[in-house]
Amino acid sequence: MKRFLSILLIMALCILAFPINAYASGINKQTLFLNSSETYTLKITGVSGKVTWKSSDESIATISKKGVVTPVSVGFTNITGTVKGVKYECDVTVTSAKKDYTFYEDDKVKAIYKGISNENICFEFINKTNNFYFLETTDFNVDGTLYYKNHTAITFYKKTDNYFMYKAKIDKTDIKNISGTFNFTKDNKKVFGFDYSIDIE
Repeated sequence: MKRFLSILLIMALCILAFPINAYASGINKQTLFLNSSETYTLKITGVSGKVTWKSSDESIATISKKGVVTPVSVGFTNITGTVKGVKYECDVTVTSAKKDYTFYEDDKVKAIYKGISNENICFEFINKTNNFYFLETTDFNVDGTLYYKNHTAITFYKKTDNYFMYKAKIDKTDIKNISGTFNFTKDNKKVFGFDYSIDIE
């Protein structure tokens, strides 16, 4: 019996010595794209206690005590909210665009151009359905030059905020136009898709 209690005590001490960090669980957005003029309020739900916010790079974006993320310059930073030693994270990308541009919308999806961050073209998709899809981009063109014929399929699905972020890596920032096709597939079959062309301001 004493040996059993000793084992339980050792296990309890091990748990205390190695706390589990629930990264991203409980935070209202795990990934965030912001244009240069917008702000966003991050929140942690399902837990009680004071939240301590921190930005890994305040030259890119700052965060207030109330969780308001404010862009500073183009780039990437990681926002961490800590509650009772548990960390919740959000990856934040700030783009050079002055505002969002909705370039496609129907009863299934809303597609938003978020702008360019360094060498990444950033998109946000709002899923209006309860279905699971894969996102594929084909014939991705930058100023008439084909960059991607077929890009890796990425899961696109409904979650708490019902959004999905997508970055297309390129090797230049002075861009006038991007165009191509986005397809949404399920079980390796196309469900729907659309062509697009976006003139960059």
